[in-house]
Amino acid sequence: MGKPSIGRTEATIYCSFLLLCGVVYHFVSDGAYSGLVTLASAMHCMAFALLHVAIARRRVVTGVSLASLQMAAAAYVMRLTVTIFFSAYRPADSTGNHVYQLMDVAGLGALVLVLTGLPRSDFEKQTAVAWLVGAGVVMGALTYAQLSWRWYVNLLWMAALWVDTLSMLPQVRLTARMEVAHGYAAHYVACATLARIVGSVFWISVYDEFSYEVSWNYPGYSACFAFLVQVVLGSDFLVRYLIAATKQVLENDGGSLCFAV
Repeated sequence: MGKPSIGRTEATIYCSFLLLCGVVYHFVSDGAYSGLVTLASAMHCMAFALLHVAIARRRVVTGVSLASLQMAAAAYVMRLTVTIFFSAYRPADSTGNHVYQLMDVAGLGALVLVLTGLPRSDFEKQTAVAWLVGAGVVMGALTYAQLSWRWYVNLLWMAALWVDTLSMLPQVRLTARMEVAHGYAAHYVACATLARIVGSVFWISVYDEFSYEVSWNYPGYSACFAFLVQVVLGSDFLVRYLIAATKQVLENDGGSLCFAV
């Protein structure tokens, strides 16, 4: 396995991220706890930017599920539809006015660049993606909260959460079969996992907010469950990647390059 060294482009992305965080914290954010949501969004954006760099540099990569990326794009679109036009699910601090949405737009843009540089899936795999997205929408319809007086806003946000959660299943399935780990994917793996952990910490800690106008806080428990699944699957993704990387180092097996779905 190639060493997961930080090249010039990756270093530029990391430095830009740290600079952006410093500027936003000192000049935009109120230092409120809800800023964690914006931070998680920025980390997701960085993860997809690093993945785009890896793909642009090598054209083909392994260890990243195309189906998961397609579902993540669908979740982005649903969430942005809510946060751009409505205020119910934005961070309460000043970053919720523009910065949070800009981070999600940038993340979606980086994800689109990743997807346009990859081969299309066959019909069977596209059907599986459609079924998983549909399942996420159904879960959102069954468990949405009442934070907005518009029911479709609540449904879209919860559906985005569930689609984002279910998007991790193809990735975990792929990682479970992975025997070769490449250093260039380490940046994406680490950033994506940390982003999910940071976002989950905030939403799980404020699950009581979902109890608004409901007799039993099933939306809050549902959201907590979805975020916990994200943390568990994300950690599993990271651990399996590290195991594969360690095994490869011990066997001194460089492996071949391919893009797996």
